[in-house]
Amino acid sequence: MIVVTGATGGNGSEIVRLLNERGASVRGMVRDPERARGRLPAAVELVRGDFDAPETLAPAMRGAQTLMLISSADPSLPDRELAAVQAAKDAGIERIVKFSVIAADHEPTFGFGHWHRPVEEAIRASGLAWTFLRPNVFMQNLFWFTDPIKSDGVFGLPVGDANVSVIDTRDIAACAAAVLSEDGHDGQAYLLTGPEALSFQQQADVLTDVLGRSIHHEDITPEEHKRRLLSFGQSEAYADAELELDAELKAGELGTVSDSVKRLTGRPARSFRDFARDFAREFRPEVAS
Repeated sequence: MIVVTGATGGNGSEIVRLLNERGASVRGMVRDPERARGRLPAAVELVRGDFDAPETLAPAMRGAQTLMLISSADPSLPDRELAAVQAAKDAGIERIVKFSVIAADHEPTFGFGHWHRPVEEAIRASGLAWTFLRPNVFMQNLFWFTDPIKSDGVFGLPVGDANVSVIDTRDIAACAAAVLSEDGHDGQAYLLTGPEALSFQQQADVLTDVLGRSIHHEDITPEEHKRRLLSFGQSEAYADAELELDAELKAGELGTVSDSVKRLTGRPARSFRDFARDFAREFRPEVAS
């Protein structure tokens, strides 16, 4: 039995769906099982497990062997996930697969790595088998900019012309499903990236080609990017972590390309062009009928 935390989230729900397709026994840990029922496959067991109520975690994990640990990115992530690691030990979990971040193994850490690294360290020290998935920047983050792309054909980030090996979150989920379903991954930390490192203007060029209209990237100031993140509803702490990550990206720290997706799933990682084609409707202006 595999327990997946955050089972109704964007990444968690895709992992659950793929595990279900593989015929795995899956338990989704959610705050409200009744509300979650229609959002996940019928074969998936649902159980209440609330990070804000740590006493619910161990009972939600009992009887399972593997924990897929994933939660939302914010400053409380270490407290939430450290409680989950202890609960996993108390519940008799044998293995933890953690959804982490590319920055978690840097010294010093930056951006979201500040939040993930102490959890990785606790898992290493737990005595349980473990695997870490460390994805690079998500292609799907571009959805933050659908409105300006639709209306003005522009999106902005404070990253200059640096290249980044962005990854499709569908590939992250596929890697997670493979690791959770197979043996041979204990003690491994996988860097997950797309198949190429592109600048954001190169990404804009791909969108231009796919959409048939001019799209360009605007290099904005960190201050402007923070204002935009806050306007999207992100917290101050999240915005600050994003700016740290942007600074490292601009310095060329996030351009590494790995073959982990192909090694884990047996097929190449999706390219940014694949992503743009699959989600072109998200970036096209709506036409009044």
